[in-house]
Amino acid sequence: PSGNTCCPTGTAGVSSCITQPAHEHNGTSVCCTDDTGCGPGYKCGVTKGVFPACLLMDQNDTAIIKPPTLERYKLCSLPQEAFTTIHTIRVGGSHYLPYYST
Repeated sequence: PSGNTCCPTGTAGVSSCITQPAHEHNGTSVCCTDDTGCGPGYKCGVTKGVFPACLLMDQNDTAIIKPPTLERYKLCSLPQEAFTTIHTIRVGGSHYLPYYST
């Protein structure tokens, strides 16, 4: 999808995407090497030498206050059926709204 960063997963030919927050205009997300990723403004790294984390790249940027470290996004793969099953929710007495749910 537009503006998102898609990363390869451990499954050949399958990727997983990190959404780009609407308010984030500085940079894109990044893929790490262990089926994880980091959001815009962060890079893949470790804390205390062993814990995988997302590390803030520019700690001097005061435009938006961000924490210096965040947990990494865990990338996942969904089965094909997740994108082909249509669910419905009742809206008002006898009307139904279809939607896909992943």
